[in-house]
Amino acid sequence: MKRRKFIQSTVGASVVASVLPLTSVKGQIKATLNAEKEKSLYEIRTYEIKFGSNQNLLKDYLKKVLQPALKRVGVSHFLLFK
Repeated sequence: MKRRKFIQSTVGASVVASVLPLTSVKGQIKATLNAEKEKSLYEIRTYEIKFGSNQNLLKDYLKKVLQPALKRVGVSHFLLFK
């Protein structure tokens, strides 16, 4: 009888021991994901065109082509300065 209780208690302890690391790994993954959300990346691009050339062509490209493409990839903010 004592032997059965011993085996049951060791099996139960091993199950608990195998589940506890999984919960701590889950917490670490959540912490890592939260840290990733807090990170920001800023990219500044400058475009130069010759004086007298069609500036509206570049502005239309940036607004109508580049901005939607960046939004599809996940860029949330896009600013255009003249």
